[in-house]
Amino acid sequence: MFCQNCGTQNNDASVFCENCGAKLEKPVQPNVAAQQAQPVQPNMAAQQSQPVQPMKPAQPKKPMSKAWVVVAVEVIVLVAAVAVFFNFGKEMNSAEKVAEKFFVEVANHNFKEAYKTLDVEENDFINEKNFENASCNMQLSKVNTYEVKENHSEDKLGKDIRIQYRTKGSSSNRDYYVSVNKKSGKNLLFFDKWEVSPEALIVEDYSIAVPTGAEVTVDDIKLGKSYYDKKQSADSDYYDYYTIPEMFAGEHQVVVKKDGMQEVRKVIDTDEDYSYYLDNMVMDDKLLEEAFDTATGDLQKIYEAAIAGKDFSAISGMVDKDAGEDLEYVYENLVGDFESSSYETLNKFSVSNIEGTASQYNWSSEEELVVQVELDYDYVVDYTRNWFDEVTNETSNDSKSCYINLAYKDGKWVIVEISGMYIYY
Repeated sequence: MFCQNCGTQNNDASVFCENCGAKLEKPVQPNVAAQQAQPVQPNMAAQQSQPVQPMKPAQPKKPMSKAWVVVAVEVIVLVAAVAVFFNFGKEMNSAEKVAEKFFVEVANHNFKEAYKTLDVEENDFINEKNFENASCNMQLSKVNTYEVKENHSEDKLGKDIRIQYRTKGSSSNRDYYVSVNKKSGKNLLFFDKWEVSPEALIVEDYSIAVPTGAEVTVDDIKLGKSYYDKKQSADSDYYDYYTIPEMFAGEHQVVVKKDGMQEVRKVIDTDEDYSYYLDNMVMDDKLLEEAFDTATGDLQKIYEAAIAGKDFSAISGMVDKDAGEDLEYVYENLVGDFESSSYETLNKFSVSNIEGTASQYNWSSEEELVVQVELDYDYVVDYTRNWFDEVTNETSNDSKSCYINLAYKDGKWVIVEISGMYIYY
């Protein structure tokens, strides 16, 4: 018996289809007796001459296999997954989401992850290490809650995202703007690629001036020839200029070193100062001691030459050539102090107990750095006095002070000024 629903052949005794469970209807058998009792109708012969065709059974319908059911379910799941993927991917790769990620990572002090969102070209000063001290990080150090607001502005190349936030303990809202740039290429082949613009985080052409010959480092990076500003340096006799093309705005450690000078350490803040100018360095104690010893020796040599009546050339090797004319005048007056006259004749002059201090001194209008040595000493003058033919030997004892200013040039200390060396007796 064939099932009228699915076409499956069943046992004749079955009531329900073994395949689909439909109730089986047995075919109705023709009533032979009734057919025999009926009178013969006309044209029976013609009807009897036609052979009776048996009824064709219904073609059985093939049941859907379990494999096809599994495939159908997988297709539905796949379509749903693709839809979720595109919707989620579009949201997670949006300009707003990238701006939010940067904001959140900075607020959480996770600077490494925040730096990954930046559209930067790295150099000595634009890198992950220096980003940690950027001033934008300080601004977001106490964020309590935030909300990404509408786009402040946008075009095909970028967007400015406004993020409103409150800091801990505050009852007012603040705005923080994050600019994002649209990059070439796609994320995961389908989604726009966005990166945070660092323009608002970077200061350009930061200038640093230090005394000529000094070595300067910024954030442990030595400023060499690539940062040296030849034009500005050429216009100055006393300072070297350096320019840093780009660096993160905020605090940076500057260290300046020079032979004979005390090291200078300074934390600069580019948000407060647009340049750094070191106009002076303090000499170290060793160099000051050398200057003091030189001045002490020069004092005695100058007195010896003046007493002997020698001309200025005798001491010119100790003198700065640029100050030679003025010092020659001072020296000639000193020679005159020791010249004998008809009344007095110098026999002996000696200096003892020399003490004093050496300190850094601003000498000229250009603020050339020199050392001023103040010397305190005792002196004794033995001389012969001839007063109205009365000849006596006299001795004069006294104490005095003088100043000798020295500059270090061409590897040695030279005198640039002398005052107070005159002698009265």
